[in-house]
Amino acid sequence: MKSTDKNTIIHIGMPKAASTSLQQNFFARLPFINFTGGAENYNSTSNCAFIKTVHDDELYFDTDKIREEITRDYDPALPIVLSKEFACGTFLPLSRGIPQSRTTIAKRFKALFPDAKILLIIRNQLKLQKSLYSEFYKHESRFLNSRMVSFNKWMELNIKLESEGKQNVYHFADYYSLITLYKSLFDDVKVVVFEEMTKDMHGFLENDLCPFIGIDSNEAMPYYIDSIKNSRHTKSGVWAENITRKTINFLQNNLGNPQKKIPIEKRKKFMQKVHRFNASIPFGKINPKYLEKHKDFLTNYYAKGNRKVSEIIGIDLGKYGYPV
Repeated sequence: MKSTDKNTIIHIGMPKAASTSLQQNFFARLPFINFTGGAENYNSTSNCAFIKTVHDDELYFDTDKIREEITRDYDPALPIVLSKEFACGTFLPLSRGIPQSRTTIAKRFKALFPDAKILLIIRNQLKLQKSLYSEFYKHESRFLNSRMVSFNKWMELNIKLESEGKQNVYHFADYYSLITLYKSLFDDVKVVVFEEMTKDMHGFLENDLCPFIGIDSNEAMPYYIDSIKNSRHTKSGVWAENITRKTINFLQNNLGNPQKKIPIEKRKKFMQKVHRFNASIPFGKINPKYLEKHKDFLTNYYAKGNRKVSEIIGIDLGKYGYPV
């Protein structure tokens, strides 16, 4: 079987649903899959082409070229695992990284790998929205400086966009619409509930994910490491990240590009120390809290679709606090 046929798995998200942990703790460590999507191969031709699938304008998207770039260095005898948490089409207001529509992305995946299997990990939308806001707070603060919007204003901004019929952060977590879209295009769409998965990650990987990928769990599981990725953000951590970025920019502007002067392994070790230091700062947790009217909005927005998803996957999402 060729790796571009039925043993291609496309993990489309969701963000903040253990995607980084799967990528770094499992997928990237397996020697018997072709893997694209993690931090280790971020600048590779394959990963850059994968990102183009999500972001490029239709005018410049060449299916044959993208397929060739993704698979150029792959072993045709091994399964393909493509994993990108934002491949579901996440849209963050005020963000500079705006993807194509979810429909466009799904159709591109179909054109690239028509017999692929789709993996979607869903998470309680009430918790997901809070987690996304914290992520936004961290990564967009370098653009917005002191003008960071509060969580309540963030909610109101997206509600306003929704009322105007514009893209907003609530769209992408409309799981029923997303699942229905992919089921209309692909024969095998696997929906995993984050809260079920994290109760027993080892068991999920061994008994569920490995068979889905088509690899021997006895061979694969020794490569798995149990390590938490993307720990909770803090305001002080955001401050430290900004200082780090400004320092790097200063050095680049005054001393030239350090990438040409400092070996990559030394750069990696230095940045790992910086991130460990940032993560060690314990105070000022970003802890957004809902107003009742915003909770009511999300319940009204997601409940009907969540009840349908519960029927499709045979799991009562209500027991995990999903709006139903």
